[in-house]
Amino acid sequence: KAGSMANTMCVASFLERIKGVMEVRQGAADRWQNARPHFEAAVRRQPTNANALYLLGMAALFDDRPDEAVDLLSKSLLMDPDFRAGYVNLAIGYLRLADWSSALDVSEAGLARHPDAPQPHYHIGVAACQLAVEAKGGEEFQRYRQLSMKGFAKARATDEARRRYRMRQEGVSTEAPWLEVDDKMCHAMEHEADSRIELPRNVGWTWTNFRA
Repeated sequence: KAGSMANTMCVASFLERIKGVMEVRQGAADRWQNARPHFEAAVRRQPTNANALYLLGMAALFDDRPDEAVDLLSKSLLMDPDFRAGYVNLAIGYLRLADWSSALDVSEAGLARHPDAPQPHYHIGVAACQLAVEAKGGEEFQRYRQLSMKGFAKARATDEARRRYRMRQEGVSTEAPWLEVDDKMCHAMEHEADSRIELPRNVGWTWTNFRA
């Protein structure tokens, strides 16, 4: 009976996740808020399910609740430490909490498993820039400055970044790593400036994986 109940809860959790993913894919402005109850139900039915925790963490991230997102995405990664999207979006949560060191650590851990992913390089560039500014000169400033420039350069050299650059040139859209604030950070690091650069509330190069 115990095994049968566990199987039933697993299936119920899966169905709730599917409902939530379908809600998000509708594309409505409030899609993540609409999907959240389904992801919450999925976690209730299977609290140790990495996918359900990840999706609920994404809902929190898109709902401007980075502290909650960090908690949920961290739990998801503990259960599934090879999931690329978990590293990418956990780093974003830390960036939005201005926890630059944690964003840097998570991004480096993500790159160790997914060296071809562009987003961790970008997040390293952002986090290291902020740490360099806070260092106010000296060896620490130079170390973070070099790390930031390297991160931005590697992020911008990827195929996805080149595609986004073409979209920027064509006036279609402007996204990371080609935002105006990205240009400001790159310029500041190249010219060894240590003046603070204000980041947008939605800082980060998101990457959403809708695996159910």
